[in-house]
Amino acid sequence: MTLNHYLKQSGTTEYAFAKQIGVTQPTISKLRRRVITPSLSLALAIDAATNGEVTAESFGIAREHLPILRMIRAGRFARVTV
Repeated sequence: MTLNHYLKQSGTTEYAFAKQIGVTQPTISKLRRRVITPSLSLALAIDAATNGEVTAESFGIAREHLPILRMIRAGRFARVTV
């Protein structure tokens, strides 16, 4: 599901969702319109905030990151540091 579809379906405002994940409303607007692509950490925050309904993959996160994302979702990493 896309972020746009999720927000429409859930009735959540851009402002409320932005506040929930710690970004600004204009950032959510740009993400909805696909003007910008989220960072990996923001994509994960969106995934978590939507209970997996809006996946990081829906933003086109590079394929090489997908195994890491799956392990994080499965709880294999409590915290990732670089």
